[in-house]
Amino acid sequence: VRDASYAITALARHGYTAEARAALEFMLRARSGEYAQAVGMDYLISICRYYGCGREETDYNEAGPNIEFDDFGLFLWAFSQTVQANPQDDWWKAWWPDVRSRVADVLAALVQDSTFLVAPDSSIWERHWNGSEKNFTYTSAMAVAGLCGAATLADLMGETQAADRYRRAVSRLRRGIREKLVDGQGVLAGSLQELQQGSGYLDLAAVEAFNFGAIDIADPIALASMTRWHSVF
Repeated sequence: VRDASYAITALARHGYTAEARAALEFMLRARSGEYAQAVGMDYLISICRYYGCGREETDYNEAGPNIEFDDFGLFLWAFSQTVQANPQDDWWKAWWPDVRSRVADVLAALVQDSTFLVAPDSSIWERHWNGSEKNFTYTSAMAVAGLCGAATLADLMGETQAADRYRRAVSRLRRGIREKLVDGQGVLAGSLQELQQGSGYLDLAAVEAFNFGAIDIADPIALASMTRWHSVF
């Protein structure tokens, strides 16, 4: 889902909207929801990847399964970007009720009251569960991107309450990222747990928080983070 979402958005932005739509509909028509116990509710988009036949798949090791909540935000971002690339095409409206209830609402519900971050998951580094999952910056940043897109689509459908709900979730996420994921020098960490440990928390995947507007690129946190990353990596 992650790799596809970046590729789909690139296709849509460069005029290949038919190809982008076909890729999205592959995921929308696929069989998923097999890990509802881990997610906590029914969901539409795979928590990891798909077999070519269109069935959800993930991998296991001694630490358990790979469950990636960032996929929900990534899919919503790609879906909304494809819609906005050709707003005259109404193809997406038939899918919207399922996307709203089984992707956007699920993602909004995964934002924790205790941290204002998306609940711990495997995320981009595919940390398997049973104690290795974390509140990853990347996951929350992609949730911001996805829920912003979902709010835009809800507006297009005249669903004011849904749009407001997604924007409230985005505000909470931005607050959580600023309050829970930044060190004493203003550097953005890769995860809450690594920051709490005090070491090993520098993570270039966190740059997507700036690329996708979870934190403004003009914010001092961006300059401090970029400076630190350039000195280390």
